[in-house]
Amino acid sequence: MNNQYSEVFIRRALELNQDDVVQELSEALIVCRGAARDIAELSKDGRAGMMRLMEIWCLLEQPMEDFSVSGSEPSVLAKLLGQVLAAMILHPVSGSKGLAICSELSYMAEEILAGDWFE
Repeated sequence: MNNQYSEVFIRRALELNQDDVVQELSEALIVCRGAARDIAELSKDGRAGMMRLMEIWCLLEQPMEDFSVSGSEPSVLAKLLGQVLAAMILHPVSGSKGLAICSELSYMAEEILAGDWFE
């Protein structure tokens, strides 16, 4: 019975948060594209965050074998963030893992929007 309540809580929390996370990621993507245009540099936190974003993307969907990125760090971050955003839209997350991913992505988007990932 307790497990049933947990599942309902997780499902409801995801329903409330997933659309917000997609919106936050969209806004963060705009910031990253602007930073790429301005040829900004990623901070130490930005580099670490980009690596974690790659891990999250791999959790969300199987990366394409021929996926590669080149360019400045902010450009690579923008491309990777775009892939994560697409995966979130096309394959919505579920369960407690999904809730954890949403929370982490929301935190990352807030840091990007605050400029914490750029020097």
